[in-house]
Amino acid sequence: MEEFEGIWDIQEMEAWEHRDLHETGIPHFEINKYGAGRFKFSYTTGVFDARLKTRGGRRLAFKWQGSDGDHEDGGIGEIRLIDKDTIEGELSFEYTHESTFIAKRRKVK
Repeated sequence: MEEFEGIWDIQEMEAWEHRDLHETGIPHFEINKYGAGRFKFSYTTGVFDARLKTRGGRRLAFKWQGSDGDHEDGGIGEIRLIDKDTIEGELSFEYTHESTFIAKRRKVK
C-alpha cells in the first residue's frame, strides 16, 4: 500500500466546479502507508481506512465518514494508481450523488 502513501492534490472532480473545490483551501487526499487517510474539498471532509484490493488491478477500497459542513455524511470510495504521481477514483455519498476525481501527488520540498 505504500505506493498510495502521500498527499494528493485533487485536480478535478466530476461533480464540482474548480472554484467550488477550492472554497476552503487546497482540495486533497492524505493517505498513510497503511491505507488510512482523510480528504478535504469544498466544505466536505472525511476519514477512511482503506483495504488493498488486487482483483482487476491494485486499488484502495474504503468506506468513509465525515461531514459537508452542515451535517454528517459518508459513503464509499475507491482509488487507483495511474502512475507514481497520479491517482484517480470515485467517491460516493450516501443517498445522494457520486463523483470521479483525479489527483496529483504533492511534491515535498
